[in-house]
Amino acid sequence: MGRNFLKYHPPHPAHYTTIIFLIYQDIFEYTRIMSIEKTNWIEQAVDRMWGKYK
Repeated sequence: MGRNFLKYHPPHPAHYTTIIFLIYQDIFEYTRIMSIEKTNWIEQAVDRMWGKYK
């Protein structure tokens, strides 16, 4: 995939909004975790990342 895929199949504008929404959702989630449990937020973030790639 990579560049050629993006060249011939440009992302739909709706995809940008969903990506931005997911990024903002992650930011809010991380700040909420940080404010609730300042010591465990790194572990939870790492667990989330591992959960995505399992």
